[in-house]
Amino acid sequence: AYADRKYNPDYSKIKRLASIACATCHDPHSEENPKQLRTVSLDSLANGYRVPAKIGGLGQLCMNCHRARENTVARIASQQQRFADRFYPHYSPQADMYLGANAYEYNLGITGLGTHHGVKDGCVTCHMAERVLGSSVHADHELNMKVDGKDFVEGCKPCHGEITHFDEITGAVDYDGNGRMEGVQSEIKGLLARLKSFLPLDATGEPVNMARDSMLVKNHPRYPAVLPAIFDYYFVKKDGSYGVHNTKYAVAILRAAIGVVTGVELENLELPQTFELSQNYPNPF
Repeated sequence: AYADRKYNPDYSKIKRLASIACATCHDPHSEENPKQLRTVSLDSLANGYRVPAKIGGLGQLCMNCHRARENTVARIASQQQRFADRFYPHYSPQADMYLGANAYEYNLGITGLGTHHGVKDGCVTCHMAERVLGSSVHADHELNMKVDGKDFVEGCKPCHGEITHFDEITGAVDYDGNGRMEGVQSEIKGLLARLKSFLPLDATGEPVNMARDSMLVKNHPRYPAVLPAIFDYYFVKKDGSYGVHNTKYAVAILRAAIGVVTGVELENLELPQTFELSQNYPNPF
């Protein structure tokens, strides 16, 4: 399965994130944690949300860096008082998205809603799916989910079957309302495009996030309600997975944001929160 994967042990040739090396994650002087990892726990997110036990596994090491740096609700409130530059989460809100917390949630009561909480080691399971190297098996340390222009789906196959790219995983319903049942990533991109069409845009064509364009926001007909919609647009966009990390949470906040900026509440998708197998009655049925 990994025959086409290129392995280059010459770390001097690494151009992207060259400062990230073995000692970033592994402690050469301690065996306190499995695999000599520096930590395997994350206490809480920036908004105080405590990470539930057993969710994320070894991936909680990754979450210590790949998480938003601010309390979203507090940031939005302060933005209404004084519009500051870079009105979006830190570039890496992946832990927040994965855990289903610290977006603006529009009183939906969805904190903790997750799609992949059952994945044993969270980030590690998918980003470091094992590969054959010589006569042994090793965790993939490239971490990139794109290899030679193709989606790296090895970590997805145990649950989603023999797929070749992420968008083969179809949404449960037509999330973006365009009349087509598409892959999750396409549905999320459709929701993002739909939300963006109602937001004030800057000269780059993206929703306003800098103080110099603040009057475009303040003159929006749905101000100040448009502020959380802008923030959640970037929350999903900068997560970068387009729904893969947490489809349920991304869909919920994007659809709620669209309802807020348009004044038209979207139809409830009525997606189940839990699943159970009831007794087969009558039998045969």
